[in-house]
Amino acid sequence: MADSRGEEEYTETLDKIRHLMEALTTSDEQHVKE
Repeated sequence: MADSRGEEEYTETLDKIRHLMEALTTSDEQHVKE
């Protein structure tokens, strides 16, 4: 059970990183358009 809980936290961290990367990519695209 401890392993599955760790996997959930790991997945949440990956989701946060992915959202950050998407935000950075979006801001970069906006700068390019401007």
